[in-house]
Amino acid sequence: MASAFHTSFFHGTASPPRPGVLPFSAITNTVHARPVASRSRVRSLSRAPVTCKVANDQDLLTLQDVEQAAAASGFSFTVTQLGPLYRVMIRKTPKDGEEEGKGQAIGYTAGTIVGNLMRQDTMRLSTVNTGNPNSMTDRKKVSVNERGWRSNSVYGLSLLLGAYAGRYAYEQGCRRAELLAIKDNERQHKILERHYRRLGFRAVKDVTDDITCVGDRMIWGGIGTLMEASVEEMLRKHADEIRRMGEAGG
Repeated sequence: MASAFHTSFFHGTASPPRPGVLPFSAITNTVHARPVASRSRVRSLSRAPVTCKVANDQDLLTLQDVEQAAAASGFSFTVTQLGPLYRVMIRKTPKDGEEEGKGQAIGYTAGTIVGNLMRQDTMRLSTVNTGNPNSMTDRKKVSVNERGWRSNSVYGLSLLLGAYAGRYAYEQGCRRAELLAIKDNERQHKILERHYRRLGFRAVKDVTDDITCVGDRMIWGGIGTLMEASVEEMLRKHADEIRRMGEAGG
C-alpha cells in the first residue's frame, strides 16, 4: 500500500519505481519545488552500526554549496515533501521569462525520511555524462550541444542530486542513508554497487528471492544489495569536490 501511494504521489502512474536504478529515459513529469531469480541462500554481511566522527559544520556540505555547484553547470533544484515522502528534482536553470523552478527536468531522486533514516527508493536521470570532451566523437559533441548541459563530475549528475537530497535529509534529522543496488542483471548490478561504494555506501545484506528476505523485498520492490552510509560522512567526503565545482563557475 505504501508503495502504491508513493508512486501515485510522485509519478501519477500505477507502475512502482525501481529502487536503486539509474535508468536514462527522459523525465516528463514537472512537479515543482523481474523475473524471479532462482532460490538461493541468503548472504548476510556484517552490519555494524554506521558511525561518524564528530562533525565540524564547516567540513560538511551545505545546501548552498550544492546549489552553487549546480548553478555553475546550469542547474537548479526543487523539493517536494508530503509527510515522510520526499522528492528532489534537478532542472536546467530557467530561461529568461520562465518561472523559477520551472526549468526542464533532468532527473530526480525520491524516497522517505523517517526519524534518523533516509531511504532512497529511486534515482532517475534523463541521460548520462558523455565523457571527456577532448575524446568525444563529433556525434557526441553535437548531442551535448543540443541538450545544453554536461556534468562536470566523474560521478555525473547523481553526485549533485544525491548530495542535495542528503543535506536536505540531514537538516530533517537524518544521520543514516539506505538504498538498494537493484539486481536486474549481473553486469548492471556490479556497476551500481561499485558506483554507490565510491559515493560512500557499504554493502550490508544481499536481498534475494529467499523466503527470509520477503520483508526486504516488500520494502524495496526487488532483489539486490542493501547498502547504507553515514549521511555526515558522505557530506564530508564530497565537500571539496562539489565546492570546487561551484568556485569554477564563479
